[in-house]
Amino acid sequence: MFGFKKNNDKITKFYELTTQLSYAGDISQLSYLAIDYALNNLGFDRLGVLLYDKQNDKLKGTWGTDRDGVLRNEEDLSIEISYDHRIQMDADKYKGIIDVQEDRKLYDGTECVGKGWHASIVIFHKNECQGWIFSDNLISQKPITDELLETLKLFGAIVSQLLVRIQSQKQFSEINLDLENQNSFLEKTMEKLSYAQDQIIESEKLSALGRLVQGISEELADPLTDSLNATTEFKTIVDSFFTKQLEGNLSDSDMRDFHQSVGTLFNKINKNQSKASRLLGQFQTIASNQTDDSIREVEIDTVIPDLIDNIKQVNKALQHEFIVVSETEVKAKLQISLLTQVFNQLVTNSLQHGFPGLDTGIIKILITTDRNNKRLIIQYSDNGKGDSTNLENLYDPFSQTQSKKGLGLGTFIIYNLIVQRMNGFIEATNQEGGGLHYKITIPIDPT
Repeated sequence: MFGFKKNNDKITKFYELTTQLSYAGDISQLSYLAIDYALNNLGFDRLGVLLYDKQNDKLKGTWGTDRDGVLRNEEDLSIEISYDHRIQMDADKYKGIIDVQEDRKLYDGTECVGKGWHASIVIFHKNECQGWIFSDNLISQKPITDELLETLKLFGAIVSQLLVRIQSQKQFSEINLDLENQNSFLEKTMEKLSYAQDQIIESEKLSALGRLVQGISEELADPLTDSLNATTEFKTIVDSFFTKQLEGNLSDSDMRDFHQSVGTLFNKINKNQSKASRLLGQFQTIASNQTDDSIREVEIDTVIPDLIDNIKQVNKALQHEFIVVSETEVKAKLQISLLTQVFNQLVTNSLQHGFPGLDTGIIKILITTDRNNKRLIIQYSDNGKGDSTNLENLYDPFSQTQSKKGLGLGTFIIYNLIVQRMNGFIEATNQEGGGLHYKITIPIDPT
């Protein structure tokens, strides 16, 4: 009956210990509460908890007892790993085992303060050493008993489990914090990438307008030069005519020649001015399409052929053939600016990467809709060199082709315009006999 009561008291004490330690928020608090309770309730002279600092390969202090058995903070304590410690780190031999050494030197920190027995138990987690719990009899000098060893073993098991739990929680919190930091970094990076992407697209808009201006300038050069020459010649003829008239030397043949020359020059000036006016009109249309982000309802069978015709006129690609076929007459609500940029990039890619070395390139554009007239389907193909070795990376930014022309942003911008801005799809395949084929699908009504 006495033994039962004694065991029941021990169970009660360990239950109280476990309950108290469960409120510990960190390892320091856990060590303090554990040693304080053990000194006052479990019959130990001195106790200490040392952790294994794996990074520095040393023992690091937490809380312990001084030479008088008084609880103290030992977090500044750092001790070299001894040979005996190395041996005890073997989980197969020392997991759950108390190492007892009789009649050995006992220390207060690094100072020897007496002799007696010394007992230690290793704290393991998944067979990895986490630290040690130490005890000795410096103060009472009482011999160690089986009961005290059993108490130390149970005490060590409870402290070990709770210490490992706190360490795991700490690691989990650190992982969560690291993930939060990484998520924050990724979000900021995505914002920067999104901004950079918008800047690239805006830059490409300006680049496309630059190519447009250059093309228009080259096209306008001839009619304007011819008009200027004709105007100069016209002035010369008029001056000569009036000089002869003032001198009274004007003959009937002079009158006929003057009339004929003026008519010819007038027709020449008028023709070149009409050509220049038409080119400026095309420039205005494309420039408007490039910069107007508004959604407009348009007739597919006319707007896309007109768009391609304008692009063809300003790309100096008259030696190449454009075939545009529309098999639908539906009206669609589109951002013509985005569609213009897509076709500008597609045509530019064909000219730069597909057609070099070809006397005559052919660009085919077929326009259809799905069976429900919900999506517009544009199939773009050329008879160029194709890209059989690079389709997997076709839409990667800065992916250079063998021609090394441009920044390698064309297909990247096409993809983002269609997928991100127009909520559509794009698929690229190689055609038999060479050339790339794009299938573009976009909503007819984005709303």
